[in-house]
Amino acid sequence: MKSLSVRIKSTIISVFILVIIYGVLDFFAYPELYTGSTNMAPAKFESMILGFMLLFIFAWRVYLFLGIPVSYLVDYLTGKANIKTIKKIYCFKLVLYLFISLLLLLLLYNVEFIVGLQLIVIPVLIWFHVLYLLRREFKEKLH
Repeated sequence: MKSLSVRIKSTIISVFILVIIYGVLDFFAYPELYTGSTNMAPAKFESMILGFMLLFIFAWRVYLFLGIPVSYLVDYLTGKANIKTIKKIYCFKLVLYLFISLLLLLLLYNVEFIVGLQLIVIPVLIWFHVLYLLRREFKEKLH
C-alpha cells in the first residue's frame, strides 16, 4: 500500500511540475501574451489559463491511469533483470520509461514528433524523476 501512496503523491507533484514547465515554456514562446501590449492580452491570458486548467484536468488522469500501471510494470521488469548497482538501475528504468513513451508515441502515429515529445516524453520523464526522488532509491542502495 505504501508503494501506491508514493505513486499517487508522484502523480500530484508531477502534474504541478508539468503545468509549471509548460507555463514557463509558453511564457518564452509567446511573450506578447504577458506584456499587455495589445488590447487582446486579457482575452488571450484568460484562454491560456483555461488551457492550463484543461492540461491539469487531463494530465492527472493520464498520470493516474497510465503512469501508475506502467511504473508497476517497470518495477517488475527491473526486479527480473536482477541489476545490483544504483547507476545501472537508474539507467535501466530510464531506458524502459523512454521505450514505453516512444512506443506510445508510435501508437499515436499522426502526431508530429515535436508535439509528441511535448505530450508524451516530457511528462514521462517528469513522472520518472519525481517517483525516483520520492522513493529515495538513490539513498537506499548507498547504505
